[in-house]
Amino acid sequence: MNEYFMTKEELHKMIEQDQPNICQIEAIRDGKTVYSDTWNNYRREDCLHVMSVTKSVISLLVGIAIDKGLTDEFKYSSVCLHILSGILYKATGMLTVDYANKYLFEPLSIPAHKNFYAKSAQEHKEFTISKLPKETVWFADPQDLGTPGYGLCMTATDMVTAAT
Repeated sequence: MNEYFMTKEELHKMIEQDQPNICQIEAIRDGKTVYSDTWNNYRREDCLHVMSVTKSVISLLVGIAIDKGLTDEFKYSSVCLHILSGILYKATGMLTVDYANKYLFEPLSIPAHKNFYAKSAQEHKEFTISKLPKETVWFADPQDLGTPGYGLCMTATDMVTAAT
């Protein structure tokens, strides 16, 4: 078997040329960063809109609420993920972003997030499709509930921290 190993420089160049949607990569092994790189004018500390990763974060938050005995007989349904934020709020009395900050982000040393509100349909569209770096925000609806299907912004470092 002929194996080819790409150098870090070759990987950087390949992503820079062929993968315009990749802004950050963070790889951790045994709790230590073994590779970290950025593209498209991003810095390591810049957040990016992580789109559907938000679904995984909301499932973790609901799991934490279940573990704390705040809700039971919960059945996951992808029909309307936004209902999860409402269930979480009703069970915990906390907004999605506040619950995430206290029980998920803070214990993992992930920076606290705040709600982000679009003032117009154009601002909402720009938030969703823009490739520019974001702050540590969670897109929220008019009732202050974080949109669990797509609204979270995190760094690659924060995501790998949450996964390990």
